[in-house]
Amino acid sequence: MNSDANLHPPVLRLITIPLSSRFLKFYGELNGVERCFKNEQKRVADRFYLGSEVLCDDRSRNVPVLLQEFQRELFVQVAQGAIPHDIGENDCGEFSLSVFHAPPGRLNPILLIGESRVKTENFCKSSSSVRLRRPRGAPAARGVYLGYCPKGNKMRKYVAQVLAATSIIGLSTGLVSCREVTLSMTNGISELSSTTSIVDANPPVVTAFLVPAFQSSLLVSEISITATDNLAVTEFLLTESESSPAQNDSRWSPIAPTNHHFSSFGTKTLHAFAKDAAGNVSARKSAGITIAPPPPQSGSPSEPLLLQSNLVYQGAFRIPGGDFGSPQYSGFSYSGTAITYHPGNNSLYMVGHPYHNLVAEVSIPAIKSSGQLSELNTATVLQNFSDITEGNLKNINAGGTPYSSSLHVGGLLVFNGRLIGNVYAYYDAAHNAALSHFVSGLNLSAVGDFQGMIRVGMQNPGFVAGYMATIPPQWQALLGGPAMTGQAGIPIIGRSSHGPAATVFNPDDLGSSVSTVAATPVLGYPIEHPTLGNYGHTDAAIPAGFNMSTQINGAVFPVGSSTVLFFGRQGLGRPCYGQGTSDPSLDRQPVPEYPTVMYCYDPVSAAKGSHGYPYSMIIWAYNANDLVAAKKGQKNIWDVLPYDVWFPVLPIGTGNETMGGVGYDPERQLIYVSQKNGDPGTGYFSGPVIHVFKIQ
Repeated sequence: MNSDANLHPPVLRLITIPLSSRFLKFYGELNGVERCFKNEQKRVADRFYLGSEVLCDDRSRNVPVLLQEFQRELFVQVAQGAIPHDIGENDCGEFSLSVFHAPPGRLNPILLIGESRVKTENFCKSSSSVRLRRPRGAPAARGVYLGYCPKGNKMRKYVAQVLAATSIIGLSTGLVSCREVTLSMTNGISELSSTTSIVDANPPVVTAFLVPAFQSSLLVSEISITATDNLAVTEFLLTESESSPAQNDSRWSPIAPTNHHFSSFGTKTLHAFAKDAAGNVSARKSAGITIAPPPPQSGSPSEPLLLQSNLVYQGAFRIPGGDFGSPQYSGFSYSGTAITYHPGNNSLYMVGHPYHNLVAEVSIPAIKSSGQLSELNTATVLQNFSDITEGNLKNINAGGTPYSSSLHVGGLLVFNGRLIGNVYAYYDAAHNAALSHFVSGLNLSAVGDFQGMIRVGMQNPGFVAGYMATIPPQWQALLGGPAMTGQAGIPIIGRSSHGPAATVFNPDDLGSSVSTVAATPVLGYPIEHPTLGNYGHTDAAIPAGFNMSTQINGAVFPVGSSTVLFFGRQGLGRPCYGQGTSDPSLDRQPVPEYPTVMYCYDPVSAAKGSHGYPYSMIIWAYNANDLVAAKKGQKNIWDVLPYDVWFPVLPIGTGNETMGGVGYDPERQLIYVSQKNGDPGTGYFSGPVIHVFKIQ
């Protein structure tokens, strides 16, 4: 056999592995790949297994291929590792395949050409150029490159492994869509030498762009974008600007947006763009929309909707450190989850450390506006911590039996001279909890005034056992009661709302002689109808909607308005569930010690859980007329949308803006918002800061 290297140059052939497939694909479905050296033809020929049929000679051996998808990254390995061996005339060999697919930029683009299980010095040392081809339409740099290098009078099998989606094909923008490149192989390391075919210069085309002609909410949904490209559309962008966005604009999304947040009412024009892998940006496609509040419901008060400019920041105050009757090193540490305003004392009732769920009362000192904690006044404790459930905190299972795991006081409300509270199970996977609300007195040291636990309505407590708010008198008949209660976004998410929830009830109905009180849901997003966003959505950020990092902990219905406000914390970045890390290069990579867990880039939280860095305070503003329509059955509770979404910036920031409970003083039109862990204090103490807004 002729050993001339020029007669048998190294050959690389691409096998693409589509992420949507569960099999190898290369001009057909494969369950194995092999190459046969055909002596009589003096060339290397490709042969494949199609199904169970072997297309080679009798010495062929089927190589079973195992594919598995792991945390949205594809790993492909041969089930039986074949030891490389010399391939002689008419000899067919097994290939050891290995594929790693990662998002762009997650791994360095490297092409290794070498013999499997053979040391580096045995890599192919031929310096000849080889040509790499990618089938038309195949995704760039996803797959395994298989190759041979000549060695004496035999052919030795080699495997070329691509360890990046950014690829050997494109180290610079404009090359990622090449269907053919020339590689120079030297000592087993491949370097890009020159391109030999056409670079993709064809931009995508937005073929269809549908936007509702009229909508009453500034958060417009039901948007549809369709685009085509000669290769593939990779990203989409919506904007109110006519200018073509830059290739590196941070607003590009790998999925077509279905909603857009406008900043004001009126007649608007929205523009859609698409981009391909080469960075080509389409021409814009435009659509018009008119956004206006809905007309008031029959009999509704003619009161205005609030704008963000109506919510004016006044300042803040601190909460004192100390035990104040709680177990040692507890007090208000890590607290602020549930608060309510007490008009009789111009004070706040607050839940303390989450381990104990005790309640205390604090004064409201003079408010100061400053970005320095040291310049803020500190509240004083008016009533020490007490268990206002009198030992009944856990009795929330059906029939009042104890719940066996972690619980929290979800909300407090001063109403008609009584202190109303509720309790929720933190992680109720079995949906055992059924009861939630209770009644206590305003004197925290009194004993014998507890009444509960009581079921409110027929929903799972994951929709009602949280924040509470009073309803202004002029809206009570329309909504069916004087108060609302809600809960959202808690584990297990299937039992809770994917966004703000509100159920109307009468706290005066709560008492020792009842086990259930009537209640009417007027807002909520069950798992079957996640209108604002799905908890499991991790492909792109959803700043104005709902994602796995969303927290909703307070509600206020300001008097003199048609607005209902919901307060919370929002992750503005791409959602991720896993172990927090401050190293951006580890984002969405497996944790070595726990390969089923991935890292999530979050420099302010190293916890394992839901992440969406960076974070912001968020306020959802709803039109009360929409809630009335839901109460009347004219709308589904999940079809009600906020008319606006606000992102206030607090002067005292932690980077992890976790908002707690909210209290409301209707006489002074002041809203008290708890910022959890806003005050690091000293020693064990990490307490809340209470921020104050005025409605003007």
